[in-house]
Amino acid sequence: MKTKTEHSKGFTIIELLIAMLISSIVIASIYSAFQSNLSSYTTQQRVVGMQQNSRAISFYITRDIMMAGYDPGDVKADAGISDARSGSITLSADLNENDAIDANETITYTVVGTDLTRNGTVLSKNVNILNFVYLDKDGTVLTDSDGDGVVDDMSDIVSIQISVIVQEGDKISQLAQNYTNNKTYYNQQGTVLLDKSAAPDLLRRRLYTAQINCRNLGL
Repeated sequence: MKTKTEHSKGFTIIELLIAMLISSIVIASIYSAFQSNLSSYTTQQRVVGMQQNSRAISFYITRDIMMAGYDPGDVKADAGISDARSGSITLSADLNENDAIDANETITYTVVGTDLTRNGTVLSKNVNILNFVYLDKDGTVLTDSDGDGVVDDMSDIVSIQISVIVQEGDKISQLAQNYTNNKTYYNQQGTVLLDKSAAPDLLRRRLYTAQINCRNLGL
């Protein structure tokens, strides 16, 4: 006697293909969302890095410029600004009030490559431009008429405008959001410091500007 065998009904090939297609769409959507979030996070981290660099630069340069010329002793130590260029500055202050300028009381800021240095020590990386404009008591820009790179009358300096351009990194991140930089950056006098309009790149930059009064100079 033959018995009747019941067969369970399985998935058809079409049903399997549909299921695979739906799964692929879901996975692609999840990956796209993850990639977007990762890109946004990476961009934010790089921007935060620029902001932190700008703050550090601002803190040190502002502090040192404000203290330039501090010389309270009876015997003067000739503190002040000894080298004033558009891209670097050397200044001093008798901070320990011993009537002399010690080695650590003379400070030089300059950019070497893309490293902003303070007495040869790297203060911040990824700096494109460091720019100084020197003003007298009337707010007139002090010039370099003899072309030696140093302003003519350093004793007339009473305030300094600084401009710093910091970029987000030395390499383009593949994870960061797409961005094209074609901006032109100016100092407070309207002088072009960096023009990316003719040769755009993919790096974000931040321009920091300030005018600092030299409270110990021009007294």
